[in-house]
Amino acid sequence: MTDPQTLAVYQANAERYSDLEISDDQKAALDRFLESLPPNAHVLDLGCGPGLHAAHMMAHGHSVDAIDATPAFVEAAIARGVTARLATFDDITGDALYDG
Repeated sequence: MTDPQTLAVYQANAERYSDLEISDDQKAALDRFLESLPPNAHVLDLGCGPGLHAAHMMAHGHSVDAIDATPAFVEAAIARGVTARLATFDDITGDALYDG
């Protein structure tokens, strides 16, 4: 997502998103995904938002490359203990870098 208007909306509402928690349904779906990965997998969280899912994956022993194009989301993810970086989808290069 690189549309400037969309990014501006996310930036303006980042605090609200950061206050959210992972729902039980989301957590169950994420856990099913994590069960399909090898131990200590390297996972891409593209559009990581405030890092909720990345933090959950890290808590389960996985290495997460958390990326978002919204500066406030990257800051929120970092505050949550996630190693996140500011980048767009187009900045991702390489082949077969991730397990999931």
